[in-house]
Amino acid sequence: MSRRLNVWMRNRFTLACCCSLLGTAIAAQFAEAGDLEPSAPPSAGTMKTLDELHDRIDLSVPSWSRLLSASDRFEIVLGEAAVLDRETGLVWERNPSSGVVLGNWADAEERCMRLRLGPIENQRLGWRLPTIAELTSLLVGTDSAAPASLPAGHPFADIATSPYYWTASYQPYSLEPASFWSYRFGDGDFSNRGTSGDGRAWCVRSGATIADH
Repeated sequence: MSRRLNVWMRNRFTLACCCSLLGTAIAAQFAEAGDLEPSAPPSAGTMKTLDELHDRIDLSVPSWSRLLSASDRFEIVLGEAAVLDRETGLVWERNPSSGVVLGNWADAEERCMRLRLGPIENQRLGWRLPTIAELTSLLVGTDSAAPASLPAGHPFADIATSPYYWTASYQPYSLEPASFWSYRFGDGDFSNRGTSGDGRAWCVRSGATIADH
């Protein structure tokens, strides 16, 4: 009995010593960490409410179901040469006309294919003609009687009212051998003319291809 008591006492003593050493080590770690209380309150602008964070996340994710104001919707990018549309995720030429009238659809397609936009030392290629749905997604309608228009406060420049802007949307039911939809901003007219005739190209950039539409 006495022997068992001695073993029990030794075990208790060993456990007490281990706990004491562990407590000392933890206290030393806290001492090295210093004061855990912040030295000053957060600066203005660093604190965000959950609603503000939600809005910021929403703006970073394109969604065709959203209705954004022009200031929230459009962001000038690529050295002020292009505009990101946050509603669709598409990147557009900021100045698509520049006085250039093209003689046919193939010239419009080639213009976008060869286009380079951005700072001189860091330009971006990969532009294409938009589909008719993409081109008209830039517009805002008020009623069926008036032609749709670009939203007030948009950052684009030199948008020609005529002639038509070519698109990549093929019209298979036209009487022409090959026909693509085009759109005229002056009166909101859609045309499914052939591949010849004066027109313009408003080039777009995205991960999608014509085959995806």
